[in-house]
Amino acid sequence: MLAGEKMLFHRNDRIYGRGLHNEFGIKNCIGYDDIPVGEYFPKIGTGWLKKDEKPYFFFTQYKLDVLDFSWQKVSDTKAVFMCDSGIRNGYGYRYTKTIEIMDNTFTVSYNLENVGEKKISTTEYIHNFLLPSGKNIGPHLELSFNWEYDKASLTENVKTENLIEFTSKGIKFEKTPDVEYFLGSVFEARKDRNFSENGSWKVSDSQNGCIFIESCICYYWNYLFCKIPNRNQTE
Repeated sequence: MLAGEKMLFHRNDRIYGRGLHNEFGIKNCIGYDDIPVGEYFPKIGTGWLKKDEKPYFFFTQYKLDVLDFSWQKVSDTKAVFMCDSGIRNGYGYRYTKTIEIMDNTFTVSYNLENVGEKKISTTEYIHNFLLPSGKNIGPHLELSFNWEYDKASLTENVKTENLIEFTSKGIKFEKTPDVEYFLGSVFEARKDRNFSENGSWKVSDSQNGCIFIESCICYYWNYLFCKIPNRNQTE
C-alpha cells in the first residue's frame, strides 16, 4: 500500500509526503539567480514559478504556471506520464515517468531530457512512502536489499536494541518502532557500490537512507546532478 509520513487525519496533503514522490530543486534551484524578479524559473515536473524579491526557498508558495501533462495506459500493469516544459530564459526539458507492476513488485523509471540552451544543475529528492501488507511495521516485516552491505557503514539516529535485527539480507523488525527510526548511508554501505554516469550528466553529494515510522517505510535519496543541453538522463 502507498502511505504517508503522517496519519491520514493528522496530515495536510499539500505539506506532508505521501505515496511515490520525487522532487527537483529543493536546493540548487534552476535559473533562480539568472532572472529578474517577476520572471519565471522552472520547477521540473511542476511548472514555471514566478520569482519574488526573497532568496529561493522550496516551501514558498510561488505563483505557478502549471505544465500540461499527458499519460498513456500501456497495459493493465504499466502507465507512462509525460510533460514538455517548453523553453523560457534558455531553460527547457522533456520529462517522462513510467510506473510498472510486475507480480508483487513494481518499478518507477523516468527519463529527463534537457532541450534548452542552458545547463541544468539541480538536486533531486526521492521519498517514497510505503506500507507493506497494509499493516504497521513489526515482527512480520523484513526489509531485504539485493546487495551485500557493510553494517559498519550504516548510520542510525537511535539505538536499535530490541528494535531491529541485522540479517545477511537486510534488517528484520522485532517490534513496532515507537520513535522515528532512521537508517542512513544504505547505498554507501554496498560492498559492490557502483553508480552509472555518462558524459551528459554527473552526480555528486548523494545522501540516502530509510526512515521508518510506525505506519510506513520511506526510502529516500537526495543528490545533486548536472546536465548539459540536448542530452538524456535515465533512471
